[in-house]
Amino acid sequence: MEAEKQLRFSTKKASVPILKLLNSAIANAKQNAGLAKENLYIASIVVEAGRTLKRWRPRAMGRAGRIMKRTSHIILSLEQKGILKAEPEKTEKKFEILPQEEAVSKIPKQKKTYATTSRSKKRIFGQQAEGAGKKMFRRKKI
Repeated sequence: MEAEKQLRFSTKKASVPILKLLNSAIANAKQNAGLAKENLYIASIVVEAGRTLKRWRPRAMGRAGRIMKRTSHIILSLEQKGILKAEPEKTEKKFEILPQEEAVSKIPKQKKTYATTSRSKKRIFGQQAEGAGKKMFRRKKI
């Protein structure tokens, strides 16, 4: 594979673990699916954030500095050349014409939605009874 050659001669630090992952994926494809190495290609490779190890380092005047040791998850998928994926069958939706009364009864009622900001929640849910909403203390006399 061309990817294997590129990773073997790359000077990047991450090329060694990715090469090991690629070789493992090729071996799995041979063993489990019986695929030939020459027909495989990398369909996608994704690197996601993994667990972060939090460590501490002593700093001046009794303080501590945080060290974040980040890890990652690498997802590599191989596919075989020359095989086309089957397209999912398209199903047409059939609509039914109902009399006016039945059509109105089948329409779902929409729930009342509220804005998600804290100010709008206070305005909607924090309303008090009439007359009780006046402030107790004011700087200026009305």
